[in-house]
Amino acid sequence: MSALPTDVILHILSFTSLCTICKVLNAASHTNEIPLPNKLTNHYLESLCKQEIISRAKRERWNISFYTPSAYLEILGNRETALSLTPVASLNCKGYCSQAEYLRFEEASPTITRCYLPLQLTEENEFEFQSMKIYCSRWINIPAQDGDNEQIKLAWRVGDQIKQITEDLCICYRCSVSSAAQEFNCSFCTERSRCNRHAFTSFSSSTKSTKQIEIIDAYLSLKWLLKGLVD
Repeated sequence: MSALPTDVILHILSFTSLCTICKVLNAASHTNEIPLPNKLTNHYLESLCKQEIISRAKRERWNISFYTPSAYLEILGNRETALSLTPVASLNCKGYCSQAEYLRFEEASPTITRCYLPLQLTEENEFEFQSMKIYCSRWINIPAQDGDNEQIKLAWRVGDQIKQITEDLCICYRCSVSSAAQEFNCSFCTERSRCNRHAFTSFSSSTKSTKQIEIIDAYLSLKWLLKGLVD
């Protein structure tokens, strides 16, 4: 019996649950001999599963959010906590490269309310934002606090910046300075949720200027995303 055409298999996978696809992908990646219909090879099945996950991420506009390490730890204990926490930034999947297995995430909404982090001075006398961690709402298993999801730090330099965090993660962000900064009394601000007026801010008492940062794009490899999708 000849193998089914690729487009037919992908069509079938499009109706398959993400959990099932990830289980099949995991089995095809780690097992040399699994029962496969129509003489499919493990490598071929693995490739089709990856292609479906990448295309589904764009089709369903998968979301990734940047959180403080403490907030991420809360989510690690109870993922429903993410619904009540305001992220530092929120990005949606807008495209992908199936050949390189990379996904592109862009700012979810220019008006989104964000939680922002203060600046700290490094030994090189450069401003650096306190660390962040990334959470994907589609993750089946949330990567642990150590190693699997490294903390991210971005240095402040005016203008558009690109930082290659690892070979699997690249972040594009914009640094700017706004004037006439002042003290704000926002009724919506709490320790768990801060409004965007606290935008990655460093205040100067003499000039009343504010240093700000905006995360614009993130490029993630499928390998990085799969850390939370497979066992």
